[in-house]
Amino acid sequence: MNKPVDNAIPKDCEYDNRGSRPLIMLTGGGTSGHINPALAVAAALRAARPDCKLLYVGTSHGLEHELVPKAGLPFIAIPASPFKRSSPKAWVKAARDLQQGYSQSLRLLRRLRPQALLGTGGYVSDPLLLAAGHLGIPYVIHEQNAFPGQSNRLLARRAQTVCLSYEAARPHFKQTARIVTTGNPVNPLFFQLRREQARQRLKLDPDQLIVLVSGGSLGARTLNQGTLAYLKEHPEGPACFFLVTGRRLARETQETAGALRLGPSRLQLFEFLYNMPDYMAAADLYISRAGAGTCAEIAALGLPSLMVPYPYATGDHQMHNAQAFAEAGAALVCPDADFTPAYLNRQLGLLLQDAKQRRDLGDKARQFACPQAAQDIAATLLNLLDQSVPGRPGYEK
Repeated sequence: MNKPVDNAIPKDCEYDNRGSRPLIMLTGGGTSGHINPALAVAAALRAARPDCKLLYVGTSHGLEHELVPKAGLPFIAIPASPFKRSSPKAWVKAARDLQQGYSQSLRLLRRLRPQALLGTGGYVSDPLLLAAGHLGIPYVIHEQNAFPGQSNRLLARRAQTVCLSYEAARPHFKQTARIVTTGNPVNPLFFQLRREQARQRLKLDPDQLIVLVSGGSLGARTLNQGTLAYLKEHPEGPACFFLVTGRRLARETQETAGALRLGPSRLQLFEFLYNMPDYMAAADLYISRAGAGTCAEIAALGLPSLMVPYPYATGDHQMHNAQAFAEAGAALVCPDADFTPAYLNRQLGLLLQDAKQRRDLGDKARQFACPQAAQDIAATLLNLLDQSVPGRPGYEK
């Protein structure tokens, strides 16, 4: 449950009428694909302006409630929930949460008087950025995907700047004054990690072939079931599969895996990995969804990958993301419905025996990397500080 927003504000983030320490607020959440870009930008802001105060606004039930404090950022929760088309009850709850979240956001913004905000998507961004737009507080949006979500398209109308990961998203933001293509920010660790060092830290055999399978922070039933079905038909082989199930799918996946009676040299299960960068760097092949954050991390590592886009993503944006890689020879792409034991037998039989093909995939994936994305978005936000005057009439609306 969310605390009353007035009682949850960290003292360090209270409004300073001397204006000596500017405040930037960040919001975005639900999944790690919206959270990690904001955390990467926060790190860049801290490096560029150590005097700048930062505050993250999310929900109490989203993954941001866990990841943001671990990153050392102050955090406040407001009501927000997704509008699910298939559930009238969820629509009613989402509408109520949006109204309450908007009211709390207005109160929060009037009290703290931030100089700028960053929204990285997800339903939690809506109430805070709508309130910022009403008060005339400048904000920046970062759109991770090649096909933008509806919220970002609407919120972009009052945004000072829209930052894009993919140039292909530009036509969807025609009413926005300033659009820049920055790429997708990722944790700087992804540009520094190497396979050998990652395996040493994880105490993994340097010569063991490892296939890492992950459906993202929420997990993916297709990837879990498809991988276990393949291993049922092929209980022996040269590679060990590290399967990250996602917490909500952990129990059912563990029950299915238990019946296979496979040893740890063939299959290891994880609900969630906080040190995911190390495991990705240690892998010889990564089987994953094609969210924008995942694609950016694959590019930063130069990681050979097999992408299985989530088929119900808005505007089929994961397929757009994956196709950009596939057309450059930087990844293999498998439609969700085709992720079967037969497909895996055909592809893995080739990939795991061909180190050169894996190396070529990784080298071409690295061409999509944007190591300066976080710094470029941070600079965009910092440029707004000179234009923003705390206490201006907009705060009194």
